[in-house]
Amino acid sequence: RTRQAEPSPTFDVAEPVVPAGVAEVLVVLPAAGVVVGPHDEVLQANATARSLGLVRGSRISVPELLQLVRIVRREGGIRSIDLQISRGARVASSYLTARVAPLDESLILILADDQTTARRIEETRRDFVANISHELKTPIGAISLLAEAVEDAADDPAAVRKFASRMGIESARLTDLVGQIIELSRLQSDGPLADPEIVDVDEVLTDAVERRRMDAERRRITLTVAGVAGTRVLGNARQLGVAVGNLVENAIVYSDTGARVVVAAHVQARSDDDYVEITVS
Repeated sequence: RTRQAEPSPTFDVAEPVVPAGVAEVLVVLPAAGVVVGPHDEVLQANATARSLGLVRGSRISVPELLQLVRIVRREGGIRSIDLQISRGARVASSYLTARVAPLDESLILILADDQTTARRIEETRRDFVANISHELKTPIGAISLLAEAVEDAADDPAAVRKFASRMGIESARLTDLVGQIIELSRLQSDGPLADPEIVDVDEVLTDAVERRRMDAERRRITLTVAGVAGTRVLGNARQLGVAVGNLVENAIVYSDTGARVVVAAHVQARSDDDYVEITVS
């Protein structure tokens, strides 16, 4: 005989709820914030967490972070981890410092700070110190050798004048390098927009090119200003001028003789505002 199936027992399972006030805090939090439920599901995530790639749909998309969440759920306590998130071969990686802590018996809170900018600044500073240390050795060594040559050629006025002239050139080079170090320290101490002003980009580009015109002519390099004319930005004219000038100087030094260096401004449209992209090619 066919037995009529007995009804299955039902249980009331309470859905995990994000505590009152947590969702509101996550929205205004500058750091990435995620609340994870008892089954590793994402119950709440702010826009920063999604833009940084920590969350995809309703799941944590970073395996190392998910593993740490499970460890905290099992063992308790607050744990931290440094993450490198790759976004593809053509996009620079992001560097994050994440902290994972229990929010209650079943919920886990993730807070992550984007360290990408700080890391790049530190790498730039480290590279600059290494490069400038190497560059300083050349004029210092040359001046030392030239001083010995002047002493040995004391009875030859023509040779003394030749060596002294060369010492002047090396001294000027050394002074320029020291000036770059001082300028870097000054730029680092300035707030990026501590005293914002309307900056005429055309004037910045023209000035950067004209200041290095003689160096370019010496290497038979053609300097050209191109792109969109009449652009203006809110910023610091001196800082922007130093930055563009250094790029133009590098382009002159590392281009082949007879090459062409183009400095150009382009307007890039964004959803909220437009910004100006300056290129030195």
